[in-house]
Amino acid sequence: MDSRNENRSMQRRILISAWLVYFLMTTPGSYGTSVISTRMVTDHGWSESLIGMGSSIYFAFMAIFSTVSGMVESRIGYRKTMLIGAVIGVGVFATLLFGYTLVPVYLAMFGLMGVSCVMGGLTAGPGLVNAWFGDSAMLPMALLMTAGSIGGFTMPVIAQLLAARDVRLCWSFYGIMSLAAVLISIFFVRDREEPAAAGKKEPAADRDHASMRKIYTSFTFFSLTLQQLAIRAAAFGILSYIVLHAVQHDVSPLRAALLITIFNVSNMIGRLSSGIADRLHVTPRQLCIGSLFFCGTGCLLIGLSHGFAGFAAGAAIAGFGFGIGCTIKPVLAAQCFGSENFPVVNGVLESLSLLGNVLAPIVVYQAALLLGGYPAAYRVLGIFELVCLLPVLRTRFTRIKI
Repeated sequence: MDSRNENRSMQRRILISAWLVYFLMTTPGSYGTSVISTRMVTDHGWSESLIGMGSSIYFAFMAIFSTVSGMVESRIGYRKTMLIGAVIGVGVFATLLFGYTLVPVYLAMFGLMGVSCVMGGLTAGPGLVNAWFGDSAMLPMALLMTAGSIGGFTMPVIAQLLAARDVRLCWSFYGIMSLAAVLISIFFVRDREEPAAAGKKEPAADRDHASMRKIYTSFTFFSLTLQQLAIRAAAFGILSYIVLHAVQHDVSPLRAALLITIFNVSNMIGRLSSGIADRLHVTPRQLCIGSLFFCGTGCLLIGLSHGFAGFAAGAAIAGFGFGIGCTIKPVLAAQCFGSENFPVVNGVLESLSLLGNVLAPIVVYQAALLLGGYPAAYRVLGIFELVCLLPVLRTRFTRIKI
């Protein structure tokens, strides 16, 4: 009984630690730099294209290093990987504190910021939760994922308050956040030790290429990748242009900006609902299907509406689906491909999924140009989400035998 209570206590400690590190390492770059970017335009005369380049570099490095992070996790464990990411973050923000007005330094640091985000929490956090909770990881994973959505509507406010006085205050604050992540990784995060009787497992990175190829060429991996690409395309297609779309329909800028908050709050609700749904015997496959359905319905509603109420409803529905989809990805990856393969497979899956972050703003903008406006672009995006349901409906999401 004592050992069971001790294990539960350790699980709670790990979940809290993972949540804190995930929040500290993923939210500054993903949500807090946009405010600083506007100051670079107004205070230093930088072009909007230069600011966009920084964002693109950030997501590109995240996409590239997600696979690298997965390989590192399989070699040295989640704790050391998180520590490396946090240390990189400290170095990034310390450098920006003194050289943020230098274009090469600014862009280079945005790339390394993406690396610290991935290694510090984006791939290592879910891996740590999966290792400690195993088959019961759904609710803990949902709680972990709330860190990102909470950061979505708190970090821009914090950054605005600090940047209003001095941009360097933001970089200092982000550096302190990274330093806190370093300390938490050292003193509180622990990798799950395998029982000695089980023997030392071979790292997934060292498995024969034929076995890993079977995973990457399986229909299950294709369906999960497509689902992740689709929900991220919906999310970043909405986040990039819904404010502009609403303003073009005579919605005030203040109310239009509120749509982003609605999306992020609904995103958090979707993540929490995934954990509760597991207790109600809703299967991961059903949640996976639901994520695409809600994202598609939300995009269609935005494209078919002509006022704030319709835009808000669409943003809320799509945000809910995005929250479900983000939570279910690591759970399905472990369920289908095994915990022993999770670090590498999850890293590759994250790299492919991040293409949705990179391509969605470009594709939605080009679709709006070709089709005569954002309403048509969002309708096409909604149809794309629903089409992506077809292969997911054919997938059972059971363990792949290798």
